Amino acid sequence: MAAGRCVICNKYMLKGGVTHREIFLGELAHVVGQKDTEKSPRGTSDLSQCERDSADNLMLVCADEHDEIDNRDVLDVANSSASTRRGSSTSPGLVLRLPPRRYAVAVRYHGNADYRSSWITACFTITKAKTAIKARATPRSASAGKSVILSVIGLPMRATGRVTFRSGRAMLCVANVWHGAASCRTSTELPPGRYSVTARYAGNAGYSSSGAKTSFAVTSTR
Repeated sequence: MAAGRCVICNKYMLKGGVTHREIFLGELAHVVGQKDTEKSPRGTSDLSQCERDSADNLMLVCADEHDEIDNRDVLDVANSSASTRRGSSTSPGLVLRLPPRRYAVAVRYHGNADYRSSWITACFTITKAKTAIKARATPRSASAGKSVILSVIGLPMRATGRVTFRSGRAMLCVANVWHGAASCRTSTELPPGRYSVTARYAGNAGYSSSGAKTSFAVTSTR
């Protein structure tokens, strides 16, 4: 029994948030899609049309969760349960590279001659993987008119994006990430002095940003 609440987020859907009057805000969503087509979310299954429209294949959800579980990026549990229905004692599961976000999952066991069907819903969140970089300046001291190589290491091999190297507000150089590292050269026109450098990896869709510090000096040739 849903008790008037969304089975995914538990939102109460029998009273309006503005008028506080009794109204119905919920929607009925299919666990396995209503139609056996690729365009129907979670629709690819060997369930009959009668089984698809049965109460056992329906769940009460709010409009937001309905939109989310019908998005093609969520898990397609109809396909993953096929081997279980054919007699396997355990499902092989899904091995997917899912982008960071919140996911709503509906899982249904279709039953057999001895056991009734059942279903359950759940949510999980995939966050960006953390990163940590180490920065280095080579050489640590250079004569005026010479460039310095600024580099970072320690990023995952799959990481992409850019690393910026700044000294205060001044941008020294920008490097693209390649195989877990990035490096670039400073200008040869830096005036003599000591430079405190902040290296910053901006992150990408799968990895979080991170930073590190290093320093170098440019000495006068006089």
